[in-house]
Amino acid sequence: MSLVSQTVSLLSSVDLDSLPKPLWELISLISQKISLYPDQKQETDLKFAKLVEKTLRLKPEPELISLIRERWSGFIGQWEKFKLTEDVIHFRCFFCNGEYHQEYEKAPLEIKHLLHPKHSLQLVLDPARSTRKCYCCDENLLWVFYYCRKCDYAMNIACSEKAPVLYIPPPKWHEHTLALFPIQASLTCNVCALVDSSSPIYMCPPCDFVVHLNCIQLPRVIRISRHLHRIYFTPSIDQGDWFCRVCRKEINNDYGVYSCVKNGCLYAAHSRCATQSNVRDGIDLEGEPEEIEEEEVEPFVRISDGIIRHFSHEHHHLRLDENKGRDYDEC
Repeated sequence: MSLVSQTVSLLSSVDLDSLPKPLWELISLISQKISLYPDQKQETDLKFAKLVEKTLRLKPEPELISLIRERWSGFIGQWEKFKLTEDVIHFRCFFCNGEYHQEYEKAPLEIKHLLHPKHSLQLVLDPARSTRKCYCCDENLLWVFYYCRKCDYAMNIACSEKAPVLYIPPPKWHEHTLALFPIQASLTCNVCALVDSSSPIYMCPPCDFVVHLNCIQLPRVIRISRHLHRIYFTPSIDQGDWFCRVCRKEINNDYGVYSCVKNGCLYAAHSRCATQSNVRDGIDLEGEPEEIEEEEVEPFVRISDGIIRHFSHEHHHLRLDENKGRDYDEC
């Protein structure tokens, strides 16, 4: 259920006559604003701001507090912004004074993190909700996050509080334990053949093997919408000129790829291309029995050399004519 639906449902079940006046007025105002702007965050006005402040002092039900906060916490006017260093914005919620934003209020304004030892990370507010993603979890960043402007490096608060995973047990397609490479670097991933400095990197030094955190859990056997058969991950592919059948670009033979193992089938695709959500069905088929394929039936019967009977023209045989310059009348 969407946030708007939740809010409307909650408001319709509330007995307004039993509520204190500030809370009653706030609920009425929220109802009006939702009906006017169901999908947009509007700049808050003075009347709304005062009602929020009074309502939070009344200690309303936690469910209502959660909905109010989620719907309206993005208002620029609800946050007091200030600068401690040049071009770095910090904030404080002056309505609740941090009581309902404890995970933000208690977060240090500056931290050092193992995954970005070169520079400190500053706590920042991004009211525009940019499309930047967290370096650790690859999820969209929340309103408030840690950021290094010099490196364009960002991390959610929740990820900053977790200890980095230093070692990962051998994945299905590599025999050794992988170790975290604790520096943001532009290295080519052996699995996807891409350079992506926005993802943490794990390595196997003895094998000179590099892999993005996002690529470690790629499945070995998948089915995609672009091909009839299953395709299998392989760390490299036979020499020759191969092209990805999804993006149509060249495949580097020395890096990971998905390919078809059926005899005579030369289908191959880049790892990232084959695992896009709009291409594969999301199911890992490793260990699952192969589907029984229906025997393909040719659309014609061969009568003799150069003569066939086609299903679309069964009352006459068709003869092969190699004279390409002749004009034909329709039958």
